Amino acid sequence: MNPSSTASTLRFDPSASPLHPPSLCACFSGLTAGILGLTNYSGFLLYLITSLLSAIFISVLKCGLDPSKYVAQAHSPTGGIKPWKAWWGLTGLGQESLLGFLLFWIGGYGLIHVYD
Repeated sequence: MNPSSTASTLRFDPSASPLHPPSLCACFSGLTAGILGLTNYSGFLLYLITSLLSAIFISVLKCGLDPSKYVAQAHSPTGGIKPWKAWWGLTGLGQESLLGFLLFWIGGYGLIHVYD
């Protein structure tokens, strides 16, 4: 296998995947919030709920309710495992997901409700 190929990179570093499930969930929930016309706290509440639900579904379906084995953020350089970091990484409540949510929320709202 060519070490510089995309398949090789994804095999040894799954975090390099362009299809990061929390980011995709954030984009779809942002589009949903925009189409529904949610504003202020109701839009952010939708973001939190969908992030938590997607983390639970991924944990149940793919991780067997133990995401600390599979999520890279749970493993510290000193060798310890922190389960709360696994759940935090699985929810995707970081900056990149939030910015994707905001982008699609504003875009969806602007395209649908601009002349209301």
